[in-house]
Amino acid sequence: KFAILRRQGQLDKSLEYVQRAFELSPLEDDLPREIAVIHALERHYEKAFESLDRSIALAPDQQAAYFFKAIYYWALGDVEQARANLDRAPQTPGSFLTFFNTGQSFMERDWEQALAILDESPVDTFEAPDEWTLIEQLRGELFSQLGDEDKARQAFEAALVRADEQLEVTPRDARVHSTRGLILASLGRKEEAIADGREAVRLYPPERDALHGPTHIEQLARIYTRVGEYDKALEQLDRLLSIPSVYSPGWFDIDPNYDALRNHSSYETVLGRYRTKTD
Repeated sequence: KFAILRRQGQLDKSLEYVQRAFELSPLEDDLPREIAVIHALERHYEKAFESLDRSIALAPDQQAAYFFKAIYYWALGDVEQARANLDRAPQTPGSFLTFFNTGQSFMERDWEQALAILDESPVDTFEAPDEWTLIEQLRGELFSQLGDEDKARQAFEAALVRADEQLEVTPRDARVHSTRGLILASLGRKEEAIADGREAVRLYPPERDALHGPTHIEQLARIYTRVGEYDKALEQLDRLLSIPSVYSPGWFDIDPNYDALRNHSSYETVLGRYRTKTD
């Protein structure tokens, strides 16, 4: 019940249901994680951390709560605390550990370390309800940051082949459209990139799923940034920050994907409206 209410954006009711469930089953470590997700959507990060700490106390061997804490520290723009939590997580090999350690190295701008992590990846695709990310795509982004445009293009072209193949199989998967849009943007195919990003938002908007829908708005903002459409990128960030989501200004202040956008004259005007709305 709480998951349906959360998808519908009825966060207060969803929180009420899951808190009641936790009262009835106080040893279930997944329930405080779900409580934390709702708090994070409302950008109440300290409350989210408290719930995640309860989950860890119940299940110290888990990785999930540490991954969530890293995300929420990224949202606060605190790269050091995100690293500390990932380092405290059980280092059981797996796709999610690889994905988060790669993301952390990216946020730290340690491109070589991120590439080294990907070289040891047990998978070539990272999947979640709102993510379908290809290892070739990530390598392309890292080579681009290193200034190796030949290797970056080769990686993006390989990623595009895989995205095209997947789109033939699942043409209405918003995750694939978002990923394809980001790849096309990196290859300089501006109009196609924007079309894919917009299609992802159309297929899976926040109105359909308040938890996972906002990710596609963020990815569209990334596409616009990558192709130099900074005003449109800021429009998407404005929309994203005006609705419940995990994203907050702190995230965009540290994310290398938005380096170019931060130089825009309206960046602080837009994000400044939301800087006091987190705790």
